Amino acid sequence: MGRFRNWFKKVFKKTKNDTSDKNHNLYGNRWRGDTLSGEEGDDKIYGRGGKDILKGLGGKDYIDGGTGKDYIDGGPGDDSLYGGTGNDSLKGDNGNDILKGGSGRDSLYGGTGNDSLKGDNGNDSLYGENGNDILKGGSGRDSLDGGLGHDNLDGGSGNDHFLAGPGNDTLKGGSGRDSLDGGLGHDNLDGGSGNDHFLAGPGNDTLKGGLGKDTLHGDSGNDNLDGGSGKDSLYGGDNDDILNGGYGSDYLNGGSGNDVIQGFQNFWNLKKLQDLFYTRSNNYEVDTLNGGLGSDTFVLTDDRGAGYLNRPEPIGGKLPGAYAVIEDFEKGIDKIDMGFTNPSVPDTLPGSSYEGYTSSDVVILSPLSGTFDYDVLAVVKNVGNVGGLNAQDFLY
Repeated sequence: MGRFRNWFKKVFKKTKNDTSDKNHNLYGNRWRGDTLSGEEGDDKIYGRGGKDILKGLGGKDYIDGGTGKDYIDGGPGDDSLYGGTGNDSLKGDNGNDILKGGSGRDSLYGGTGNDSLKGDNGNDSLYGENGNDILKGGSGRDSLDGGLGHDNLDGGSGNDHFLAGPGNDTLKGGSGRDSLDGGLGHDNLDGGSGNDHFLAGPGNDTLKGGLGKDTLHGDSGNDNLDGGSGKDSLYGGDNDDILNGGYGSDYLNGGSGNDVIQGFQNFWNLKKLQDLFYTRSNNYEVDTLNGGLGSDTFVLTDDRGAGYLNRPEPIGGKLPGAYAVIEDFEKGIDKIDMGFTNPSVPDTLPGSSYEGYTSSDVVILSPLSGTFDYDVLAVVKNVGNVGGLNAQDFLY
């Protein structure tokens, strides 16, 4: 009986410094903090209550901090680390590790290897470090740093901050007002819902604003920017970019390079045909298009008629909406893409015919089929007069 009691104390009622050199289960005290260390075997360590220090060392370990503010270090090997409740710090070290913070404000470090980190509830900080890692912030205001490698970062709900680091990364903001930085590499950034801020970083990147009032910066590389729904601001940066404002009155600036700039939503991507007609007849957006340096293409309609073609509008007076304002058209360098229309110079009016514009601006009109009415597609600013545009300025 005495030997059993001594063995029970050694294995289950651990003191402040416990060590195992084989595959053992180690249990901490329920009420006070413990220091528990495995060895080279595949250990299972349970901190239970208190402020614990738990180290797996070598092997494929399972460590659960339980309640309290715990420090957990998996050591070498493919480990599974769980913080439990409390503000915990988890370190994966070498190997392909699984880290889950649990509730509380946790810090997770993947180390080397292809790791999976999940913050769960609370305002967490996740660091993938080296390897191709998966980071999920969960609920709360989280910070996700992918580090080196091709990483997948998902902020979940809350106002999250992303830093992808070098590699071809995928960033998903989810709900909330997020900040997404792609870093070096060919990255895919999706803000989800909320008013998000994007910085693509060097590389050929894809940025999707989603719902909300978003700001998208392309940086260097041939980038593809889509504002989605909302009043968005898109900046292509260097090189040859594609900018699509989507729904809402957007501002688009291509920056340097030969850019393609489209302010409207491509309605033909919608799943239901009735949605197409509803959107086109109720679209009052006014997009501002600025190509910047380079040979740019301003898209007013596509080859199926989607775009600013909308409704009959009065000749003169105040424009009701659903048109583009091209701020910096350069004759002989830039082009205006008319999409499906006939290959001829479109009808134009001097800008002074409408409120807010001058005689040096040109208003581009499109006749509405089967009627004597016209629709305003765009106002091209500072091109001289109605004769300032000719057939060489248009694409069909």
